Amino acid sequence: MGGTTLQVDVPLYIRYEVVDVAGQARIQKLYAHWEVLPMMSKQVFNAGLWPGISALCKLSANMLKRQGLGGALGFSQAFLGVGSAAKATTIAFLQALTSPDETLASQLLAQPQQLIMGTDTISISQLRQSFQQLAWSKMIAGGRYVSATLMLDKERTVAVFEFGKNTALIESVTIYRNTA
Repeated sequence: MGGTTLQVDVPLYIRYEVVDVAGQARIQKLYAHWEVLPMMSKQVFNAGLWPGISALCKLSANMLKRQGLGGALGFSQAFLGVGSAAKATTIAFLQALTSPDETLASQLLAQPQQLIMGTDTISISQLRQSFQQLAWSKMIAGGRYVSATLMLDKERTVAVFEFGKNTALIESVTIYRNTA
């Protein structure tokens, strides 16, 4: 980490937006979802105060050099994320999708909301039909997002739940099918 001997394990999701440029696949955008604060507090500083501070200083210098001030400021927004409250809302939403009461899931969504599965915009009813047998794991809250691995009838998918800046409600759900 940061050009030091410190190593950390970071559970994360990485999403690439790939576009075609003159017949060649090119990465247009890259998104990484991980929990910065637990990584820093549980792993970096468990190595000791001085190794942790040293690693963070070197990492910060590398980030400023490679991404500039804007990139470093973007990274720092992860410290101000939605956290455990959004994870709890996400779990309640997933549980509500398989509930007989159709209104429970809708109550956790901001209005208007966007629900996307693959490339299709779908309704809450269609989403509920797709989630009849549902299990989830590896839930990560970072920034305004909660990402989770979902198992839909033995198919591994990844869902990204976006939360509003000033609300505990889910603004959008995007489900990526056929994930590696």
